[in-house]
Amino acid sequence: MTNEPSSLAAERGEPSYVWRSGQERRLNMLTEIVQLDNKRVLEAGCGNGLYAYRFIERFDAHVEAFDIEEPRVREAKPFVPHVIVARGENLPYPD
Repeated sequence: MTNEPSSLAAERGEPSYVWRSGQERRLNMLTEIVQLDNKRVLEAGCGNGLYAYRFIERFDAHVEAFDIEEPRVREAKPFVPHVIVARGENLPYPD
């Protein structure tokens, strides 16, 4: 994953490109609420795939991820096998 913000960082609200303690804290908070081991996860607005990758790596979760921007999906693709370009208003997944 790239470690540099894009020219659209301010518009997108891009997160850190390096896994930091705040992201670890949020992931730990999530795991206090829900069991992620071997679960199916749908991540909306996956960006560069950093969280999706952590779900796969740490929990062996099957992650379906999407983002509205094709360049972001390209960034995530090497780390997140099931990532596509899609909008939250029109999900290409079965109910």
